[in-house]
Amino acid sequence: MLPEPGGKAFGPWTIDKRQAGFEASKGRHLIFHHDDHVLGPGCAEIIVNKYLPDPEWDAISSSRWRRNADGSEYTDIDGWRDCIPSPYMTTNGFVVRREIVESFPWTNIPRERPWDVIYSRYLQAYRAKLIRADDIRFYDVELGVMP
Repeated sequence: MLPEPGGKAFGPWTIDKRQAGFEASKGRHLIFHHDDHVLGPGCAEIIVNKYLPDPEWDAISSSRWRRNADGSEYTDIDGWRDCIPSPYMTTNGFVVRREIVESFPWTNIPRERPWDVIYSRYLQAYRAKLIRADDIRFYDVELGVMP
């Protein structure tokens, strides 16, 4: 994990941080997530056992969840519904093949919000095979409630 400057969870530095993480990595598959998100219990095993052996995807969009203090959970969709391409790659947490980031580096993304929607559109224009995996959950933990 690379720390966010100023303790902020998103912004232009997020793009730069992801590029730096990519350049420091060695693996064929990469998992990116915001520093205020965690991968849900059992989801690493789902990624490894179900999705990594499958050659039919370039990037996997996860589901984004929150947990209330009482333990109840709910899905959390970003508020950019009017401009979300389909399929939308929630970049709060997702899995991507190395070749995709090599072909389309994070540094190509304009430093503006909503950069995740912009990245989704670029991936679609690149004709990347995008899938949504609701069984892979990333939890937004900025409220302090862990899964």
